Amino acid sequence: MIFGTDGLRAKMGVHPLTQPIIETLSTVLNAWLHQNTTGTPATVVVGSDTRESCSQVRQWICSAFDEVTLIDLGVVPTPVVAYETQARDAQLGIMITASHNPAEDNGLKFFDAQGHKIRYDQAVAWSERVLDPATQITQGVCRPTSAEPTFYLDFLAQHFGALETTPPIAFDLAHGAGSGFFALLADRLKLKPKAVIGNQPNGTNINAGYGALHTEKLVQAVVEHQCLAGFALDGDGDRLIVVDADGPLHGDMVLYALGEVMQAAGHPIETVVGTIMCGMGFEQVLAGEGKTLLRTPVGDQNVLAEMIDRRLLLGGEPSGHLILGDLFPAGDGLLAAMRLIAALKHDPDLLRRARAKIPLYPVFEKAYRVQRKPPLDSVPALAKSLDALKDAVGNQGRLIVRYSGTENKIRVYLEAQDLTPFNPYLEAFIETIDQELA
Repeated sequence: MIFGTDGLRAKMGVHPLTQPIIETLSTVLNAWLHQNTTGTPATVVVGSDTRESCSQVRQWICSAFDEVTLIDLGVVPTPVVAYETQARDAQLGIMITASHNPAEDNGLKFFDAQGHKIRYDQAVAWSERVLDPATQITQGVCRPTSAEPTFYLDFLAQHFGALETTPPIAFDLAHGAGSGFFALLADRLKLKPKAVIGNQPNGTNINAGYGALHTEKLVQAVVEHQCLAGFALDGDGDRLIVVDADGPLHGDMVLYALGEVMQAAGHPIETVVGTIMCGMGFEQVLAGEGKTLLRTPVGDQNVLAEMIDRRLLLGGEPSGHLILGDLFPAGDGLLAAMRLIAALKHDPDLLRRARAKIPLYPVFEKAYRVQRKPPLDSVPALAKSLDALKDAVGNQGRLIVRYSGTENKIRVYLEAQDLTPFNPYLEAFIETIDQELA
């Protein structure tokens, strides 16, 4: 399988992000497009973040396209590719990005005709064809046509109008896909932030000390410019971290704030879709208001699938993927930011209330690098140590142990009102991970 939980991602030149694999994938995609399109040629929308390797990956992934209308949006956030794919009646959207990963990595995300991330079964089918020795690489002659992301900009302008009178705010663009695009958006919406940082990409500095994973500089900018809030995107702009002068707001708090905004707009929010990473405090507050937190496995595509299946309007992950189903069903950092900014214009206490409302219990959360990813119950020492930890925690907290879907890491998460009684079991389990998997 060449795909992880969110597309394909690896260090440039390392399997599966190699020229033979990506050119074979292009061949598979070209055949799939012709099989699933009748009449006019298929349309493919492509975009990328700011990594210097993106031009090479773009050349590989488009190499087999033949009799295909290829629309290149240039450097744009991931949700822009998703939106433009459905708005342009395209059959496939391709985003070249490694999201929040460092600059030496790259990858691919794919979107269907509705702008949704491709289904898991579709990814499996493509992967099997790519890894089949009988699949021969073909070469196409398709040339891309450059285009502006006008449909997405029109969409934001239609919903938010002019935002020039909003409270003072700041943005951190992670030197990523939002860097150039943000200027277009700000001009269209007449948005005038007090500070914009992380907007000088050079091909090698994406996510480096800036953006959703590194909010320290944004908090400093908020304090220095006396801003009400700051908004940090990740490298491809599908995640949003919100900060104020007191630091970052937990993603559960942001989800709660968005729920308030949507309810004020007339959308009854009775169920919020989150992941297993959403906190106990958030769940308890929602329950106290007669609402439900519906948990899914990690991954915004899992959140979206549940939202679509149950026709729900609000979902997201604490890591910053936020999905506003009444506007556009995709994780979209900029869309969530604009909605919050528009709300703060009339309700400047929104974020303060959310911070005060959602309790945060102590959490142990860390990722450990591993050389392999066997089922946890297939390694006796690991299974024994994990069972001991589970028995100790019982119903006094929430324990999550899972492999990363995009990196060679195992993630350990433990939440409880008091972690102290579980520390010896936790330390023993971590030592076993080091012995058996590192």
